[in-house]
Amino acid sequence: MTMSGAIAYVLIYGGALALAFALYLTLKAVKLI
Repeated sequence: MTMSGAIAYVLIYGGALALAFALYLTLKAVKLI
């Protein structure tokens, strides 16, 4: 795997993880309201 390929993989994986976490927090916040 090339360096740029690894960086792209990390960015995509990290972005998906952050998106899922944000969605989880939003659902938790909605339940609290």
